[in-house]
Amino acid sequence: MFSQVKENQEINQIIEKEVEAINDTDVIEMIKSRTESGINLEISIRTNRLLTHSQVVGIQQALVQKLEQPISLVINQVFADRLDPLNPPTPTFTNTLGPSPTATYTATFTATATHTATSTKTITVTPLPTNTPQPASAKVIPTQIVPFYYLYQEPGGPVISQLKTNQILIVLYNKENFQGLVWVEVMDEDGRLGWIPEIYLSEVTPTPTATINN
Repeated sequence: MFSQVKENQEINQIIEKEVEAINDTDVIEMIKSRTESGINLEISIRTNRLLTHSQVVGIQQALVQKLEQPISLVINQVFADRLDPLNPPTPTFTNTLGPSPTATYTATFTATATHTATSTKTITVTPLPTNTPQPASAKVIPTQIVPFYYLYQEPGGPVISQLKTNQILIVLYNKENFQGLVWVEVMDEDGRLGWIPEIYLSEVTPTPTATINN
């Protein structure tokens, strides 16, 4: 019993230290169970920016190194957006003393020039064919690290909507690197434009069709 109490204290200290290193993230609940293969941990946290895969792996590695035994880790993330204080509008003062005097200046200038040139020539321009990139389709893939996904207004920005596993998205042309991940711009079935890490998407290969000409 003493060893279990000591082990629980070590786990709590490690989790609190690792989570406090992440801005605006709090531990809500932690469930621990032991099996023959090691310790199973399920942690629920509240955050305004979802943890990346590398951050979750870093917490698991810290537990394994300090406890010196196998650790199975599941992190449930509860997204909570924290808003800045809202200030009242600034009053606008209106001038009631009447209209301000105005000055009007009139300038007249007339110039006439006549020039006639007649030339007839027909030029035919044939445009060159261009390769226009077409958007690709991709679906949201399930992982054991992140239980659900969001569509963001920009990489790491405000959340637009929650996505479902195997949901089909249209991958557009813009990409950005943010916090060690490659983010891509996508469009969902409702026409909303947003961003999602590329590692959570799997490209959908279109089924080839055959055309027979008589």
